Amino acid sequence: MNPLHVLKTIKTIRPLLLLAIPLLVTLVTANRAEYVQAPDFLWALQEGGNGEDRGHGIDVDGQGNSYVIGWASNGGQFDIFLAKYDASGTLLWSRQVGGAGKDVGAQIALDGSGSGLLTGYFNGTITFGAGEPNETALTSAGSADIYMAKYDTLGNFLWAKKAGGTGEDNGIDVFIDGSGNSILTGFFNGTATFGAGEPNQTTLTSAGLPDIFIAKYDGSGKVLWAKRAGGTGEDWGREVSVDGLGNIYVTGHFQGTATFDTTTLTSAGNRDIFLAKYDGSGNLLWVQRAGGTGDDIARGIDIDNSVNVYITGTFTNTITFGTTTLTNSGLEDIFLTKYDASGNVLWARKAGGTGNDRTKNLFVDGLGNSTVTGHFTGTATFGAGEPNETTLTSAGQIDILIAKYDPSGNLRWAKRAGGSGDDFGYSLDLDDSSNTLVTGAFQNTVTFGTTTLTSSGSYDIFTAKLEATASTPTPAPTSTPTAAPTATPTPTPTPGLTPTATPTPTPTPTPTLTPTPTPTPTPVYLYREAESGTLTSPMRKVASSSASGGYYIEVPNNTGDNRGKATFTNSLSAGNYLLWGRVMGPDASSNSFYAQIDSGTRYTWDIPVGKTWVWSRLSQGSSPVIFNLSQGSHVLTIDGREDGSRLDRLLLTTDPNFTPQ
Repeated sequence: MNPLHVLKTIKTIRPLLLLAIPLLVTLVTANRAEYVQAPDFLWALQEGGNGEDRGHGIDVDGQGNSYVIGWASNGGQFDIFLAKYDASGTLLWSRQVGGAGKDVGAQIALDGSGSGLLTGYFNGTITFGAGEPNETALTSAGSADIYMAKYDTLGNFLWAKKAGGTGEDNGIDVFIDGSGNSILTGFFNGTATFGAGEPNQTTLTSAGLPDIFIAKYDGSGKVLWAKRAGGTGEDWGREVSVDGLGNIYVTGHFQGTATFDTTTLTSAGNRDIFLAKYDGSGNLLWVQRAGGTGDDIARGIDIDNSVNVYITGTFTNTITFGTTTLTNSGLEDIFLTKYDASGNVLWARKAGGTGNDRTKNLFVDGLGNSTVTGHFTGTATFGAGEPNETTLTSAGQIDILIAKYDPSGNLRWAKRAGGSGDDFGYSLDLDDSSNTLVTGAFQNTVTFGTTTLTSSGSYDIFTAKLEATASTPTPAPTSTPTAAPTATPTPTPTPGLTPTATPTPTPTPTPTLTPTPTPTPTPVYLYREAESGTLTSPMRKVASSSASGGYYIEVPNNTGDNRGKATFTNSLSAGNYLLWGRVMGPDASSNSFYAQIDSGTRYTWDIPVGKTWVWSRLSQGSSPVIFNLSQGSHVLTIDGREDGSRLDRLLLTTDPNFTPQ
């Protein structure tokens, strides 16, 4: 996850008052403000037929390819839809999987190799990889069962597993941790079996209506453990995330009372929000509730590099997070809330208007900026009372929303897309250059910037990409200084003389110049986790709780110099770039790499000796290495030079004055 530094709001007040006798010139106080503009759409595309087709999940790999999952209409029922697009939006391949029943793709997660793990639910019999060597048919035990299926980067089917029982069971979200294990959440009714016939087979029994499930699988799809939470009401696990230490965070909603291990929560109204943290073995560490007297649902979760937890969703009436109470402006409003690693509320924000406003998904970048997507009706206000306050107005019934907040919960920008029909944003992700990819569904015609799409049926799938860098901030209007009237002196008579009028010269007005601000390019801050690169043996990744993403990379000892490498493909704007690394050089013979961009100079990168992580800039002597790069794709290669040298994180930046911390 690679953040882009965004401009801070700056207010400059310049009162100018010039007094002179006999000439008085008054300049009006000017107030200038820079604000962050929403980025532009780079492209938008659609898929669909004459029925109902929706994009419901998206994930982006290290090369900027996006994988979209959802469902496509099939004679009144649904089939799972899966597609891969390159960074320019060109379709690379697509798959449609289903049977005679209703088969839905809910979400996708990519592992370190770029293979995609899908989850959702199916009804009846469904065949994955028809005609391929690994073809697999699954049959549901009841009205709907959970599935998990894996495809490689070329769209070849690898394997599929199911879970469930005789009731309705849905997989809603999936996350892959740093060890390649996958964690699923959703809901089940009655009894549900996970890992049937395997050593860790587990059968869960719900307490009433749907209960929450959380299940962990290894990289080959074998269940490691599964557990439930809930009570007699409706309880759903909506979304899941995992931190660098393997701790698991789940959010969703519950109704009435719900028990998580030995902790019981009670809702204040209809449905309330829960946020639960488990260790990697499934032991509950803590659980928190939030809510009010209305209907409150969490639908999105993510974690920043400091292990703060962000959740988003909708609420009615009033909702309380810790000591903060938010009040709804209409039917449903949006919330965004930040917790620390212990479950304490740090802040909570709301957005919305008098209609139904919902967020569906959330992504937090490496700087702690959070981006949400969803939809709204009528007008919806984001960042009320803040410098970047934005009110969106829908073109029809329901429009798509995308909004970005800084780590303190202040609005950066908010943007809409839509048309005369109902248009929904369901899921988003950011690529390594901090471009935003979003997917959902639309009716009739929908406009993304300068691109208009027209649906073929009742709903079509859209995928759209927003640029990372907002347009150059536009200053607020500056009032032009106005000169006060100039007094004309009256001649004074001289005794004994007839006064002669002396012509009064007319002052030549001094031109008032309004300075035109020179656009300042927005600095680029592109972070890469070292383990996200393509590794060539013997370069390897090593799990570490002190590494920012849970892993660092190194060349093992006794493998010799110039062995192994890691490559990183980056989409960059034009500029002069510096390279930084979060590194560790354990001793004087384990403190260097080679670094190269594209086919340019291969530099020796000497790093400090020490047993703690430090940020080191690529330099030659005391001078930083500057890469003058054109706009486009560039490959950064880090070669092993000395065994044992460790690399945790990389930063490419155009800011010569920035030092990462």
